[in-house]
Amino acid sequence: MAKIKRNKENAILMFIMVVAIVFIVMMGSLFLNKSREFVYSRSLSDTVVEIDGEDIALYRLTYYIMIEEEAVNEAAMIYDPEKPWTYWNIYVSNAYVSTSAREITMNYFLRDYVYSRIAIEEGFVLEDSEIEDLKVKARTIYSGLTDKQVSTHISEEDILTAITEKAYADKYVIAMAKEKKLDITEEVLSAYYGMNSSFFKKTMEAHRVKIKEKIWNQVPMGHVTIN
Repeated sequence: MAKIKRNKENAILMFIMVVAIVFIVMMGSLFLNKSREFVYSRSLSDTVVEIDGEDIALYRLTYYIMIEEEAVNEAAMIYDPEKPWTYWNIYVSNAYVSTSAREITMNYFLRDYVYSRIAIEEGFVLEDSEIEDLKVKARTIYSGLTDKQVSTHISEEDILTAITEKAYADKYVIAMAKEKKLDITEEVLSAYYGMNSSFFKKTMEAHRVKIKEKIWNQVPMGHVTIN
């Protein structure tokens, strides 16, 4: 009887040990997955694109993410005012809305960044009045940020950098359009030099642009600065 009791106690002890081990493994796996989970605010310094050998960190694209999310959210509010985030999961033109928005965001950044670098190299400058206007605009945008937008840690300086690059890029594009004697309208400039233009594509091909898709594709468009 004592032997049977001892065997039973050993079996119970073994069962408890197995359960404990399984529990530890499951908890370890859970914590590991949590540690690997993408968190925007913890990934700000991660490189998302390399341009001509220069690493560009995620925080540099926060302004562009914010602008694109605001633009798409207007359509999302019309689609479903009570649950606008559902719009981001719609499949349109062979891609989800969130995926298309991510691609547009990156291309807008590349357009401003590369064009502005070319403009500066070619001697384009911003007038003092233009610089002051940009500072005022950056201050105004920053002061109007929502709590969700502030949570991305975007700074007034980040905003100023983005809109300054856009100003240089716009000067460059307008100068080229004038040389071609084109109408200086948003539609014409977009058609000739926008992110869907052959000029933009050729310009990107002339520069070494490598998107770090492992990081960039994790950015949850539709949930970074809204929803």
